Amino acid sequence: MIPDQTGQRLVEQLSTAIASDALPKDTRSWAERVLARLSLPVRVGILGQDNCNLSSLANALLGEDILPDGEGMPPMLVHHGTGDSITTVTATGSRHEIRPEQFGKLDPWSLAMAEFTAPLPILDHVSLLLVPLEGGKRELEGAINWAGQRCDMAIFCALPSDEQAREIWSQLPRPFLDHGFLCLLGEDFAIPSSRFNHPFRALFRVDRCAGDTAQVRKLTTALLDHVASARREDLEGALLLLERYCPPDRKDRPRALEPQQEVQAQPDLSALLESPPLADAERLGPAETSAPTAEIISFLAAQAD
Repeated sequence: MIPDQTGQRLVEQLSTAIASDALPKDTRSWAERVLARLSLPVRVGILGQDNCNLSSLANALLGEDILPDGEGMPPMLVHHGTGDSITTVTATGSRHEIRPEQFGKLDPWSLAMAEFTAPLPILDHVSLLLVPLEGGKRELEGAINWAGQRCDMAIFCALPSDEQAREIWSQLPRPFLDHGFLCLLGEDFAIPSSRFNHPFRALFRVDRCAGDTAQVRKLTTALLDHVASARREDLEGALLLLERYCPPDRKDRPRALEPQQEVQAQPDLSALLESPPLADAERLGPAETSAPTAEIISFLAAQAD
């Protein structure tokens, strides 16, 4: 078991090392990404076309009906919080905090994004970003690139008979495939799973309304297992980095993880990706909480037109 105190001490020491001159420039860039992954919940993107009912799957994973469903919904982010308010972002980038009962009165087509909070334990470890994929080639590329900059892994949703989905997932960034899952939503499961050749980690078949609790549970378990494994790799990588570049007389440095140690029963789900190539470090920056960039604003404006 990895104590929380050990992980917190490791984060503090890694932060101190980054702020000092102990790390080479290239190593510091990698260390900053590891620090972000250890400090923040993992960012999970749920991508798919509007007919895939993304909100239904997200609510099934959360265990509560947090996110609304309906035509024209913008990208929606849900993370841990009190759940007393919703933050909306307009196409001009302005942010407004409203009460949940007010959201249903808004025109979703006028929004660039909506941010929800909920006091759910799972959101201590993950945040969910729903990204509807619609429009032409240019709009799809814009949405995928935007999601790729804000998510560490993905759940790609598609209907079993949707051939266009194959064309879309061929455009996904490599991390979304190596650290992603394909979720086939639909009631017609006559087509065997073996027919679907896909590049994702695993395939799950869930009722279109996400009412298949057994399959949702399997998907959740696979997601958390993968995250816990990757977090351990980040912890070990950070320990090796500190051993190499920090003074050896630091008595408060966490000890190397023993093979028999287990990941805590409810893992701190804050890391997924393996050490990224240095060329990707800038593209895959830390999670953003500011207003959407000009890229997504242009993308959504094109959709509105």
